[in-house]
Amino acid sequence: MVRGYLADDLPIEKYGSYYYEVKLETGETVFFQTDVDEDLESKFGAAHVMWHDIYLERTSAVGEYIVEGSDVTLTGYDPVYNRYETNVGKKVDAVHLENIIRFVSTLKSNKAEVADFLVDYEITYKEFDDKYFIKNHNGYKTSVSMYIGRMSKKVWGRFYLTYHDDDWIFIDAFGVSNDGLQYRSQKLDFERDNSQTIWETYDGAMSKELLKLTTNISKSKKSIIRFYGSKGTVDYVVPLKQKKELSNMLKLYQLLKSSV
Repeated sequence: MVRGYLADDLPIEKYGSYYYEVKLETGETVFFQTDVDEDLESKFGAAHVMWHDIYLERTSAVGEYIVEGSDVTLTGYDPVYNRYETNVGKKVDAVHLENIIRFVSTLKSNKAEVADFLVDYEITYKEFDDKYFIKNHNGYKTSVSMYIGRMSKKVWGRFYLTYHDDDWIFIDAFGVSNDGLQYRSQKLDFERDNSQTIWETYDGAMSKELLKLTTNISKSKKSIIRFYGSKGTVDYVVPLKQKKELSNMLKLYQLLKSSV
């Protein structure tokens, strides 16, 4: 056990919390966080301790661009949720920001433009093979989307389709009607999962055919997806929000291919 003492009885007040500076017997400094006007001893625990050097590093980034030349500036840091506020109204998790900086640092060009795009997306980093995946988060609802993978100079797309409902229809194919133009897939392997509701999902390589289909959906006035299953069919009208997300992801996909 490491002991310590309060460096100052008066805390720093930020974002609805008090931060007490604590000096440890090791010579290191930490901050102990409580809610405003909360008794200091009422909830002492490791979950409310932040290392002083991490706190200083993250607060020192406030006022800076996320990367040089970006249109996005960090305007505040919330240590309670470990995230930054920005001038564009987005809240960016500190780990997400680290992933953005790591990702664009290896690009040959368009670093600022890519970074601005990535504020809106989830980035998963696989350190073992230095691989990234960039996704929209549509929750668990029925949706059509694409996501991007990158490893070194290789950039690829994936077509992702989700059916969410109360009952299985055991989907093995899908069709699309884009402003009257018809498409139907071959037999496909949909994965299935369930809790209180069910999901059937298809995650496939972005072939030229699927890339054209994705582009057509993003530009369509009305796009209807039909799920074909052994227990019937279900039609789904793609909402405008998802079409805009597809359009933005396609732009990012092309931008990345010219940036690595």
